[in-house]
Amino acid sequence: MKLRQAAAGLFVSAIAWGMASCGGSSTPTSGTTSNSGTTSTAGPTGASGAASSFTGKANAICRSIGEQLKALNAPGDPSAASSSDLPAWTHYLQQAIPLLTRGTAQLEGLIPPAAVQANYSTLVRSDQAQLRDTQAAEQAASGGDLSGFKAAVQKTSSDGSAGDTAAKSLGLTDCASG
Repeated sequence: MKLRQAAAGLFVSAIAWGMASCGGSSTPTSGTTSNSGTTSTAGPTGASGAASSFTGKANAICRSIGEQLKALNAPGDPSAASSSDLPAWTHYLQQAIPLLTRGTAQLEGLIPPAAVQANYSTLVRSDQAQLRDTQAAEQAASGGDLSGFKAAVQKTSSDGSAGDTAAKSLGLTDCASG
């Protein structure tokens, strides 16, 4: 996260837009930067026009959400959490979930070029699953269920795998973890 990347530093791959929906690498994308500060790239096939605009918009969404998630400062490594860490995770997730929800909705609202619709649908479905997993992690943490919290965190990571692959194939570097 950026959206998806929220793991490891923020929250396992999804809370990152991971959950969230939009994670990414920490390196800037290549392309042309507009006056608004968004970067547009040619995408995976070198297409321009609509494909480039789509790629730039999706990457901008993921980058923005990822930066906001990073600013929340996750309370540590969720896989190493103890029962005493759950209140901090509850607080963090209660702040992160609205960001992840907004980012997922923004990505759902984009209309990809027809040639990449299938891969983009995979990315969006992955983001939706990661959002549900993050919500489950928050519910477990707020209920003091350490085992449930860790299971939800792990599911977030596994549910992000297909989305990461799809994002990378689409040239959405800011929407893929690592």
